[in-house]
Amino acid sequence: MLPPLRANDIRNAADLASHYRQYLRVLNQGTLDLLHLFVARAVKYNDKTVSLNAYSTLIPKSANVYPHDIVTDVSARTVAARLHVEVPASSVANGGTDSPSSNGVESYTQFVFYRFDEHWHISQVWTADLNRTPSNSNGNGGSNGTTATVRKAAPRGLA
Repeated sequence: MLPPLRANDIRNAADLASHYRQYLRVLNQGTLDLLHLFVARAVKYNDKTVSLNAYSTLIPKSANVYPHDIVTDVSARTVAARLHVEVPASSVANGGTDSPSSNGVESYTQFVFYRFDEHWHISQVWTADLNRTPSNSNGNGGSNGTTATVRKAAPRGLA
């Protein structure tokens, strides 16, 4: 993996999109020890401020995140993304702590909005999931179908 772009290297939308895609690679490869290269020490996740370490525990193990749309605004230091997320069923059922098993895969669409600090580290994250079944989610309710549900735990697309 290439090193992340430095703050003075991010000058346009393509640079910011590249930086974000590197973050997604870290998530997909499960190299969460590299999150500090992309995420601030304290992150506001939906309504709650959490440490980088706490943020990393919100990410289900073995999830795969595939970006469908990425919209960047360098002047506002923001990224909006529509992601396809796949999480092994054992990771979902056990709070993201188990290795993948043959129990199947939960897949859903996630909409994520990120704000970056002056060092281009993610400092704020807002998420909403679409088409996520409540039996495999975090127990906050939700629906089968097309209702969006704001989650309290972040899949790897936090990306």
